[in-house]
Amino acid sequence: MSYEYPVDYETYSIEEVETIIDFLSYLEENHKHLDFKIFKAKYDKYRKTLNSKSEEKRIDKEFERLSNISIYKKARELGL
Repeated sequence: MSYEYPVDYETYSIEEVETIIDFLSYLEENHKHLDFKIFKAKYDKYRKTLNSKSEEKRIDKEFERLSNISIYKKARELGL
């Protein structure tokens, strides 16, 4: 990874930032061969951590721009 994850460090606690980064790094490292159970657990925790749907969209858009991986598309591929 040669970029910084699109997380607003001012908005979230350390634990929340860790949850968001854990999910994004898992997705980045395993996007070609995602384990459904692991992805779902991390995705659910990630979504509960974020403040709003608009924040989910913002992070997804920026993460896709940086990594060419869409959180939304991956979730849809897995039926979530």
